[in-house]
Amino acid sequence: MSVEGRFGAGQRVLLACTGSLATLRPALEDCRAAWPDAGLTLLVPAGERENVPTWAADLLAPETPWTPDLIARLSGFDAAVILTAPGDSPHGLGYLCALAGIPLRAGVSGEFGGQALTDWVKPRGSHPAADLLAHLLSPLERS
Repeated sequence: MSVEGRFGAGQRVLLACTGSLATLRPALEDCRAAWPDAGLTLLVPAGERENVPTWAADLLAPETPWTPDLIARLSGFDAAVILTAPGDSPHGLGYLCALAGIPLRAGVSGEFGGQALTDWVKPRGSHPAADLLAHLLSPLERS
């Protein structure tokens, strides 16, 4: 199934982000373009809540992510795409999403993180934030 067909109308996709949204903005815009009919919710650091794109279906910007309330709010998503700044690990957010029962959790990481990610993609060297989405979703296109 193609990436475009993977998340459509009625599906809820969590875009979990680390670091500065300015760095991840190209990848976020690529997500919006790839899945225009999906409900995209952003999970961002509290300090980034003012930088969220207006198209986001919902926003989660907790002061601390490791709370039972947040885990409960994450349940019901069809997928989590974890967009990390270069050098950040997706495994903590992947584990949080696993605890919430999100069935598909995709992220880019140099290290294996157990079952935190269902779709683990090794980085292909240094790549700009604008290429992060294509790199992250490359194995999903083949599934």
